[in-house]
Amino acid sequence: MKIATINIARISSEERLILPLNYCLTQKFDVVGLQEVAFASCPILENHFQLFAAPGPNKAGTAILVAKHLAVHHSVCDRTDGRLISVQFNNVSFVSLYAPSGRVFRDERSAFFHVIVPAFLSSIKRPLILVGDFNAVDGPQDRIRLAGTKPSTPVDHALVALVASLELVDMWKALRPRDLGHTFTHQGGSARIDRIYCSRSIKNSVTNIRLDSTYVTDHSAILAHCSLLSETSKEERP
Repeated sequence: MKIATINIARISSEERLILPLNYCLTQKFDVVGLQEVAFASCPILENHFQLFAAPGPNKAGTAILVAKHLAVHHSVCDRTDGRLISVQFNNVSFVSLYAPSGRVFRDERSAFFHVIVPAFLSSIKRPLILVGDFNAVDGPQDRIRLAGTKPSTPVDHALVALVASLELVDMWKALRPRDLGHTFTHQGGSARIDRIYCSRSIKNSVTNIRLDSTYVTDHSAILAHCSLLSETSKEERP
């Protein structure tokens, strides 16, 4: 099964949504986590995928696209601001996350990792695959600042604590430890803020992780394969 996480930068018009749709179809994704989602429904996407969306009040929500042949047994979202959404298959839960961004929201982001995410995941069946735009780094190698720009944002200890408490594995570090894997580039440098984590018990199920910078926004997509997702068709759901 092919999975991905993509920040779509609040694209909402059907004309522009053709771009991520064509990308997902060309790549033949089975499950895709989306971030910065500004729509609750989208016929152009729903013609090809099952869509689970939580746009939130500030158009900074999340969504998950699921291939129509896969059976989703349960879905749940954070209805407060849409920054978390999950779908459950019969043997794994898939979660898309979009953390608050920017220095001015550092305290809000810390509370998000310390309080909101653990509370949301407390009701989610394990094991899980957690993907998304975390807008944070957990090591100095995950951010590069160009000379003359503002000092680098420090390691987010709330994110480090979250990953440790949930016993998650950063699949990029596990599979490509020698590659920086920065997913977001801007005029002041670059950072690895988009990630794919999974429960430690299923880390061997996720393979062949890579970046794709040919997508339509300023974030690279992260692509990986997972051998754990159910292939039960919708028609075979109990």
